[in-house]
Amino acid sequence: MSIFIDPQLSIMTDDVVEGKCTEEDFRTVVIAMVGSKTLGTFASLLLIIPSSYLIVYIAKII
Repeated sequence: MSIFIDPQLSIMTDDVVEGKCTEEDFRTVVIAMVGSKTLGTFASLLLIIPSSYLIVYIAKII
C-alpha cells in the first residue's frame, strides 16, 4: 500500500514547498494516511483468524 500512497505524499510535499498547498492541509493528509494504515492493520488482524477457520472448513469439505 505504501507504494501507491508515498508517491502522492512526495508530490504534496513538493506542493507545500512551492506554496501551492498549505502546511495545515499537508498535516491533515499525513494524519489521514497514518490513520488509514493503522485502521487497515487492525482490520486485517481482526479478519485473519476467522478467515483461517473458513479456510480450514473449506479444506475439510474438499
